[in-house]
Amino acid sequence: MTGSEPIRPIVTRLIAYTVSPGHDAEFEAWQNGVSEQLQKFPGALRADILPAAMTELGHEWIVINRFATELQLKAWLDSHERAQALSKVPDILVGQETQYTLAGAESKDAGETIVTSNEVMPGKEAEYEAADRALNEAAARFPGFVSAKLYKPEASGDRWSTTIRFDSKANMDRWLASPERAAGRNAMYRFTVSHQAKVVPTGFGSWFAVNAEDSIAAPAWKQAMVVLAALYPLVMFLNLTIGSFLSGRGLPFAADVFVGNALSTAGLSWLLMPFVTSVMAWWLSPRCNATNTTLGACLLLVVYAVEVAIFLSLHATI
Repeated sequence: MTGSEPIRPIVTRLIAYTVSPGHDAEFEAWQNGVSEQLQKFPGALRADILPAAMTELGHEWIVINRFATELQLKAWLDSHERAQALSKVPDILVGQETQYTLAGAESKDAGETIVTSNEVMPGKEAEYEAADRALNEAAARFPGFVSAKLYKPEASGDRWSTTIRFDSKANMDRWLASPERAAGRNAMYRFTVSHQAKVVPTGFGSWFAVNAEDSIAAPAWKQAMVVLAALYPLVMFLNLTIGSFLSGRGLPFAADVFVGNALSTAGLSWLLMPFVTSVMAWWLSPRCNATNTTLGACLLLVVYAVEVAIFLSLHATI
């Protein structure tokens, strides 16, 4: 790659399987084997399997594969390793799996994202694109709207896909139940053969915003470690100061806990988490390599130990 070539964004491949009832364990074991092969492949970042959801035909499983570049994803899709892994699929699937590829993003905000995929009628691509654009414009007029993006098919077996992101579940639910969305979908479906929609929540919300280039959030375990590093000292500080003051004035325990939780939530959301996530951005990035991932985890373990030591010392002097 030359210095003048742009860095391609991380790509996310979503695959939806419907598994016949009673065969979830068998499917998960098979998919874990596929994921093990994928994670050895050049450019592979993560392979996630979302818990099954009940549908009319069976349990639906969502598999999410992430690669550093589109070329590396396409190499995996065409690889002997993938073909060999897929050849061992057990005879437990109902219908054809749905696959689509997403790359990039338009917003750093998190919350909830609805991912729709549509098989467009041949020759109706322009009409479908116009209908999809109108639907996204309708969503943009709703409270909490963050972004919308249309993805054209990029690989064999892909469908046309759209992501619409809202800042909270409540705002997303308002859009999902709206007559505006129903009318827009009906207009769009005149140009499709089939369609599906999935809602994907994001970790700890806006504390861990989806990366604007990479379109994925930090792994949940990293999010939890960073939250703990910020939450523990804040809670200890509030307990030793305001908590002690309020309990000494005879405030009921339930009210004391409520005040502490309210102050902790406010302190995390508007003071500590923006700072901590900024400092740890190099570690939270989906591009963080294995060495830096280990380094960051060890750093946070040291931070935990220092925090505990400091508050043990303070508590002893009070």
